[in-house]
Amino acid sequence: MKRHGQELSIRQPEATSLSRATSFNKHNVELFFSKLSSLMDKYKFEPQDIWNADESGVTTVQKPRAVVAVKGTKQVGSLTSAERGQLVTFCVAVSAIGGSVPPMLIFPRKNYHDNFIRDGPEGSIGACHPSGWMTQDNFLLFMKHFIKHTKATVEKPILLLLDNHQSHVNYDVITLCKENGVVLLSFPPHCSHKLQPLDRSVYGPFKRYLSSAQNDWLRSNPGKRMTIYDIPSQVKKAFLRASTPINITNGFKVSGISPLNTNIFDDWEFAPSSAPGPGRNGFNVVHAEDGLMRNVWEQMEMGGDYSYDNGLLCAGEESRGSRATRAVLSAAQPGIVIEFMIVVRGHRAGVQVCHVGQSSWQLELC
Repeated sequence: MKRHGQELSIRQPEATSLSRATSFNKHNVELFFSKLSSLMDKYKFEPQDIWNADESGVTTVQKPRAVVAVKGTKQVGSLTSAERGQLVTFCVAVSAIGGSVPPMLIFPRKNYHDNFIRDGPEGSIGACHPSGWMTQDNFLLFMKHFIKHTKATVEKPILLLLDNHQSHVNYDVITLCKENGVVLLSFPPHCSHKLQPLDRSVYGPFKRYLSSAQNDWLRSNPGKRMTIYDIPSQVKKAFLRASTPINITNGFKVSGISPLNTNIFDDWEFAPSSAPGPGRNGFNVVHAEDGLMRNVWEQMEMGGDYSYDNGLLCAGEESRGSRATRAVLSAAQPGIVIEFMIVVRGHRAGVQVCHVGQSSWQLELC
């Protein structure tokens, strides 16, 4: 780090599940933008007609922020309201021109009372569910609230982008949207971290501002525990600071939705989808086109090289075969290569990661 301090820095990585890493690939992204483009051509949507809706969880226990401490200190503590908090679901919709509808809060209670959101954002609504999660009935209530504020009609339709959560894609919601001119388009599964505007530029600042507001509340109310009824006032402060027109419009821009940019993502951003996923018995198995494994087997028999343009190796099911060979396989990101041990018997193969390093864009069997 001392030698390359100007080029390298220590960063806290964002946790990315295997499902997200493999689902965010060129095929899924191109399919999404193809559908989005066809809807734009059909309905002639303008930026003010494009909306994104999503939920986020808010708990009564905030995440501690970084603090300044004396070097050598073994433990640094930060006061929180409790060991484990209660969840309140926060749901909002934003438009490509930077506007938003008043949010909805779902409390972990069986019966809802209007005083639950007494200090919440102006115009916000509330609902209840024992778990505090979004349900089909509550999302239907939110959609009625959304249509009321956006004034969508069949004559002047709007586009609503949302994920594939089961509460979003039920018959009552789809029927309500169809009757009121709301065109629904869902993101590919596990791709919202890249394609959803709210996730890209709003919910990150919102969570930081919310944590700061909760810290201020604890200092202003020493000895008290934060409850779910204190959440709306904290949400109001954080949401007003996070939902600025600049933040919202940037979310639509970096996701390539508005202005429409189907080539917003570079090849290296699809690199994780080309890496092997966990297989059975400790093998990392990559699945691809039928018949490619036969070609790989023939190349190994002849001792030659095999190139594959997409940088993706086809492997069948894991096998206990007696033949093994090493392979070097390039990933989607230029200059990054993954070395495998391939164990083959017949036309089946098991693939095990051996090394990740730098090399060329070619699969070499030796």
